Amino acid sequence: MEPLLLEVDGMFCTSCARAAERVLSRVPGVSSARVGFATRVASLEVDAGADRGEVERLAIAAATELGYPARPWVFRPAGLGDADDEATAALWVRIAIGWFLGMWVMIAQVALYVDPGMAPEARTLLARASAALATPVALVVGARFHLAAWRTLRAGVPGMDLLVSIGSLGAWALSLAELWRGGTGVWFDASVMLVVLLLAGRLLEARARERGVNAVRELLDLTPEVVRLWSEEGVREVIAATVEPGAVIEVPAHARIPLDGTVTVGRSTLDRAVLTGESAPLRVGPGDEVEAGCTNGSGTLLVQVSAGVGQRVLDRIATQVRTALDQRAEVPGFAERLSEHLAPAVLVLAALTLVGTSLWTGSLEAGLLRALTVTVVTCPCALGVAAPLVRVVAVGRAASRGLLFRDTQALERAASVDLVVLDKTGTLTE
Repeated sequence: MEPLLLEVDGMFCTSCARAAERVLSRVPGVSSARVGFATRVASLEVDAGADRGEVERLAIAAATELGYPARPWVFRPAGLGDADDEATAALWVRIAIGWFLGMWVMIAQVALYVDPGMAPEARTLLARASAALATPVALVVGARFHLAAWRTLRAGVPGMDLLVSIGSLGAWALSLAELWRGGTGVWFDASVMLVVLLLAGRLLEARARERGVNAVRELLDLTPEVVRLWSEEGVREVIAATVEPGAVIEVPAHARIPLDGTVTVGRSTLDRAVLTGESAPLRVGPGDEVEAGCTNGSGTLLVQVSAGVGQRVLDRIATQVRTALDQRAEVPGFAERLSEHLAPAVLVLAALTLVGTSLWTGSLEAGLLRALTVTVVTCPCALGVAAPLVRVVAVGRAASRGLLFRDTQALERAASVDLVVLDKTGTLTE
């Protein structure tokens, strides 16, 4: 049975994908769920006797209620990657605001650090200025971390975002408390830099993910969006997505074939390298099948459409590449599982540090400060991000070079390959 596919929005990190996955797996009628952060697609395995329509409705409601709006998956080649573009633009805005405000916070904090003999009035003024500038960064610029932390905590899969949120808000809150008591030993710079630097890391992650998704978009860009629809009255140009199987289209010489079909009139040669890697032109005539993405030779062809947009061979290849982007191979899976357990372990360690330090020193403030330190130093989430990103970039770059992975397990096994068998003609360049 085909899996039930949903588009899932609002995910900020791999922890968000795990949270959505956990909630969707609890939906009645769902035997297993997998949510891909790179492609924003949830794949649900539905029980044999379950009502797919009802399961889809419940799954959409469950994901949306958690904060990840979901809808039925629809093949849209023209809009592939648009959501990533918008998310990246929003990240740039947050980083720009955070860096601008954080720069002034750092200047004020450095002055407080390097000149302990500064007049009390000046120290208080600088500390208050730091508080005013750091507050929008901690609460607004870092809001995505706080939302992701809350959602993953609700789903029962707390991740690195929870540590980032606790570290940033904790440093900000302790600094405010110090300022409220009349002190000037504040750490607003820690709160600001934690948010800004990790947002910059998320931006790098997003750019790497875009390169993988763009490889799929480049595959689909091989086909023209406008086709020449043939009829007895003549030829007119229409949008490819509106053409149904059974219609007849005209493919001019040296043009890309827009839709799969069977040649009814005309003879030509076909360059199928994009699909098969075969460099030798293939002669085609009436009765021969042709696929979208191939390049027509010097003859004009009339082709009866057999598969519309979304059902073409090229579309299936693109879907397989998108699926490979989100497959969890052995190494990424281990890293993701370890990162899932790391966040709760760090929280337990921070709690033990709080209790132990408070009892040892007799100061709750010292305990809070050391517990916060434990949380902050564990915030960089390279463990859960690096391995999946390597997979995304590798699959994307391979696709851009004509090498398509249906299963990323093959990507890992390729490191141990010592014999390659070539089963078709062509020129071996390397």
